[in-house]
Amino acid sequence: KLSGIEIPKNALLFGAIGELHNNKGYEYMLEAFAIARKNRNFPYRLMIMGEGEERERLKKLIKKLDLETDVVLLGYVEKAPTFLPAFDAFALTSIKEGLPYVVIEAGFAELPTVATNVGGIKEIINDMESGILVQARKPDDIAQGLAFLVNEKDRSKTFGAALKEKVERDFSIEKMVQNTVAV
Repeated sequence: KLSGIEIPKNALLFGAIGELHNNKGYEYMLEAFAIARKNRNFPYRLMIMGEGEERERLKKLIKKLDLETDVVLLGYVEKAPTFLPAFDAFALTSIKEGLPYVVIEAGFAELPTVATNVGGIKEIINDMESGILVQARKPDDIAQGLAFLVNEKDRSKTFGAALKEKVERDFSIEKMVQNTVAV
């Protein structure tokens, strides 16, 4: 049990980190998890770390979608990225982004990742090589990506390993300092 939610042995534990505001697209994430569970007997749990003005609306949506036993809004978590290794996979369903450092952190944790193809995310994730890129605001597309990670566990692990290799190569502190100095 984690935070009052029982986690079945075969369930994938998804993590998400980010402020609870409209740009993060959490409503689409929740709708996608509901679709995936309904259509594919989807064994998962979702832990969302973050706080913000969308909390009450998201709590109502969780209840409306009957996800209370599957999703936990953990609130603000100090040093949230340090908990990434506790998850089996990571999800980011933003409707707009810059270069989200949380995806880089998920890569360092070697997590298979489903993320929307917005902003700089495609600079971090190569679709179907180091993660899965899906369309923003499209719960059905997101649900397919989530279900892929559940149903293709071996392939998912290769995504996590490839993402780790990419972020270590392209987004290490040393590489970022080198690029900054070059500018």
